[in-house]
Amino acid sequence: MPARLLGTAAGGMIVLTNIGTLLAGVGVSGAVLLGVHLVLAVVWTSALGAAVRSLRRDRVEAAALAEADAARGDRAPKGWSGSSAASLNSQMTGAPSRPGSSVLRAPLRAPGRALRGNSGRAGRPR
Repeated sequence: MPARLLGTAAGGMIVLTNIGTLLAGVGVSGAVLLGVHLVLAVVWTSALGAAVRSLRRDRVEAAALAEADAARGDRAPKGWSGSSAASLNSQMTGAPSRPGSSVLRAPLRAPGRALRGNSGRAGRPR
């Protein structure tokens, strides 16, 4: 499940489950409590709808980029593992553009330099 949708769903559930406790703590009950729950449920449903629309729009944009890349025969910039559409898709989903690959293939450190543990001197090799 995409993080945007999961965050919206979980956040709304947390708010809906805790609002009763918060309002009961200040003495609100009955019809007012039900009304607040209904309003929050409508807001939560709207937020879920906005998250789904946003995800669909991003997927359409990624597909359009892939189509444009294929039409032009473009290759990805040096250091990237896939096309710009695949890179965008991996940014949206958090997954690599191809299973078993990383999105960025550029080295994370200078070639020939080994990574060493930190001996209390931040940023300086031993």
